[in-house]
Amino acid sequence: ITCSAVGGRRPHLVQLLHNNKVIKSNSDVGFCTEKNSSTLECIETIASFGYQNSGNYKCLAKNKVKNNVEKKDETNNEVIIVSKIVQVSSSQSRKNEIQFGSSLTLTCIVEGGLAPHKVVLSRPKTGSDLTWTRDAGDTDSLTCFGENVLTCRYMTDSNSYDDSGRFTCTGYNVLPETSNTQQSTVNIDVAVIKSVDVTVTSSSYEVEYGYGFTINSVAVGGPIPFYLEFSKLPLSGVAPQPIALYNTD
Repeated sequence: ITCSAVGGRRPHLVQLLHNNKVIKSNSDVGFCTEKNSSTLECIETIASFGYQNSGNYKCLAKNKVKNNVEKKDETNNEVIIVSKIVQVSSSQSRKNEIQFGSSLTLTCIVEGGLAPHKVVLSRPKTGSDLTWTRDAGDTDSLTCFGENVLTCRYMTDSNSYDDSGRFTCTGYNVLPETSNTQQSTVNIDVAVIKSVDVTVTSSSYEVEYGYGFTINSVAVGGPIPFYLEFSKLPLSGVAPQPIALYNTD
């Protein structure tokens, strides 16, 4: 940012203002240099702009003329907007297998803009989104903390098969000095698993030759057991021979 004071009676007072607050003046070492007998050039370099640097910048030059009457001139406001598109990421795998009945914790990280002002977590089958805002604060199962970078956690003490599916974490923010809303999402897939168990009414049967018989079997586990097979075990050393098959597809 360059301010130049040209002409007028010396001494000059040159100031750089940010949001109407003086951040540099020609009394600061290294800010101003005399280019010639009538020009004072002042340069402020900000090597790495951050969100705090957004706002109005202006240069103000003053001097005193006859009878110590102060004169001044200033530049028009220059608005500099520091923007960054909101980004959402996850610190865990995009695909997760969770044992049925265990606790479930999902984490998404939201950053960008001055501060993401809203986070929405969409759950696969419950039909109700969880929304976090800085004003409203945490919900029962969605908590977020941080300033420019938000870390949000969704936690349940005990999961069910309804937690299987795709969770979507979406972060929103508004660019400063504008009304443009940005958003970004990350998907986290969860598979709730449980080992299948099979039980039968009896482990052995005696049947008279020529009569029929019935075997009752119950399979439990997974969201739905998708494959159930009856096999006949022939003589030792020979592979089981499937004789009946049920597939839920």
